[in-house]
Amino acid sequence: MDGLDVLWHASLPGVPLIERLDLAARAGFRGVSITAADLDTVSADARRGIGDLKAVAGASGVALTCLDSVIEWYPHETPRRMADAAGQDVDQLLDDCARLGVPSVSALAMFPSLCSFTDLVGHFAALCDRAGERGLAVHLEFTPFPPIAGLREGWEVVRQSDRDNAGVLVDTWHFFHSGADLELLATIPGERISAVQLSDGAPRLVESLLKDTFRHRLVPGEGSFDLQSVVDILGRGGGPRLVGPEVLSEELQKAAVGDTVIRLAAAARRVCSLRTVE
Repeated sequence: MDGLDVLWHASLPGVPLIERLDLAARAGFRGVSITAADLDTVSADARRGIGDLKAVAGASGVALTCLDSVIEWYPHETPRRMADAAGQDVDQLLDDCARLGVPSVSALAMFPSLCSFTDLVGHFAALCDRAGERGLAVHLEFTPFPPIAGLREGWEVVRQSDRDNAGVLVDTWHFFHSGADLELLATIPGERISAVQLSDGAPRLVESLLKDTFRHRLVPGEGSFDLQSVVDILGRGGGPRLVGPEVLSEELQKAAVGDTVIRLAAAARRVCSLRTVE
């Protein structure tokens, strides 16, 4: 586990996929995540189809590792903001991933819902079944906010769904802002922690938890989070398949994008090297 499995796209808002692939290759990342918007761009661009994109990714030596993220997998309230993110055609996204050779998708519950917990488990299981029909894995990302608020709820959804292609995505920002239960993390089977997004945080919030989530994350190793304990736990048994930095930061966005990617790669590698050798 060296932190270079995937450059999560949210660190580079607005940077086109083709450019992300080039930047990732230069910095030593083995993969990048993609978005629904990336797929929309491919579909709308008559000059570049799925086959061409596969060729570009193959030539770069950087894998397309995960669609991040599917959000229309459960019934939810109509969002007051980010309405353009709602209304995904999930089956089309899954089909595109299969055609592109993207092996996994993340699932995020980002909007409030009146669903019971049992219903959420059922909807997640159904998503896993739809993904499994196409040979795809599903990483469930929890946040500090309902309807899946924290690692315990996220793990219970995955556990109770009882699907072989399901795992938990641990975003360290969300983990440390939702209780940071290291004991629980250590009890989850290693193969069920399927992806990790690394970021750090300051001892105190700059604005609010919601605003800081999108504006003020810190580069791994530059904040107050106990990332070494997380790395030690996750590194047991070989570690998750997809580990890399995801830093949503207005400060980073002011820097040259190439410098940002190099900085993130070095930070992720440094943090993962802190793992205690047993």
